[in-house]
Amino acid sequence: MAKKTTKSSFLERVAQAHEEHKGDETRVGSGGDLPAGIEQGIARLVSAKIGVYQSGPNEGEPFFMAAGTVLDPETVTVVDPKTKKSRVIHIRGLRTTVGPEPICDTQTQAGKAISLADHWDRILNWLRLLGIDTKKVEPTDVITEESEGVFGTGPLLEALAEAGPTFRFRTWSGKPTEQYPDPKVNHEWRGVCEWDGDATEGAVEDGTEEQPQWESDAAEEKEPEPLPKKSTKPEVEEDEEEAAEEEIDFAALGKLADAKKKGSQEATQALAGHAKLLGIDHESFETWVEVAQAIIDHEEPEEEEAEEEVEEEAEEEAEEEWVPQEGEIVYYIPPGKKESISCEVVKVEDDKASIRRSDTKKLVKVPLEKLSNTETPF
Repeated sequence: MAKKTTKSSFLERVAQAHEEHKGDETRVGSGGDLPAGIEQGIARLVSAKIGVYQSGPNEGEPFFMAAGTVLDPETVTVVDPKTKKSRVIHIRGLRTTVGPEPICDTQTQAGKAISLADHWDRILNWLRLLGIDTKKVEPTDVITEESEGVFGTGPLLEALAEAGPTFRFRTWSGKPTEQYPDPKVNHEWRGVCEWDGDATEGAVEDGTEEQPQWESDAAEEKEPEPLPKKSTKPEVEEDEEEAAEEEIDFAALGKLADAKKKGSQEATQALAGHAKLLGIDHESFETWVEVAQAIIDHEEPEEEEAEEEVEEEAEEEAEEEWVPQEGEIVYYIPPGKKESISCEVVKVEDDKASIRRSDTKKLVKVPLEKLSNTETPF
């Protein structure tokens, strides 16, 4: 008698599970990718939506969540607090997120009640930080209820995600406790900004601080996430003078902006930003080439004057035979600037020194003659 064959019950269950989930949206874990201590980061909004909790105490209730991809800095240097060794992490393209923020009454693990109104207040604040005038917003612009208990993303959030505004952000974490020995990294969005497309390198400090009360409440509602694994790629030095020459090629930016070709938008943003810093009204000019020339005319005399002052100070320093030492705080005037900034000497080689700028946290190499041991302008 032939043996009767039957379809595996295991494969039937797999097939059923496959049909149920093959069309699901891809899920990305919130946070955890970025280290704490990032300041003045820039990201572009890529997602703003309403979701529904699938399990837990808020099962069936809606929540708000938004995410952006990091544009700047491209890398950050992280110092291990235990070994004191620094590592470079590439973060461009990673996500910064806010939420999920419940849209319902909740209770923290400590038993503190948080009302729907409190949660909604946080959501509206995030929308204002993304450039939305919430006085003109209706609730149904943010969240829809197609039927009882069936929630959807409102048209405002969809339009906002499609527009993709750029905004500033920072990351931080609370101090370790017995309950949370490895506290999660919190993301704080700081408001919309312009981005000229130039990437920088950042430095991450300790990144731990006292939690604001509402952040502390939110942390109790979520499980802490582990810190990311770090790359071992060495920190890269760049020659400050060469980098500066590329950054201030305003004439090329002006031609690119007027050409209205690929990259022209970034060029106009860069010129507008530089003009604003110098107090130049770019809207009063007919072309971007004219704006660029105005910036050049404004900066060139200052650069020449700064160079003359640098040379005079260098001669005085040579007479005094002052040589900066590793770890010493020195002062330096970057190209195109009028005032000196403080820097830490990392390494001295022959007639040049590797210094870490206090404003950008970048590690740059400059001639010794351009350094001073006093804060007085050169």
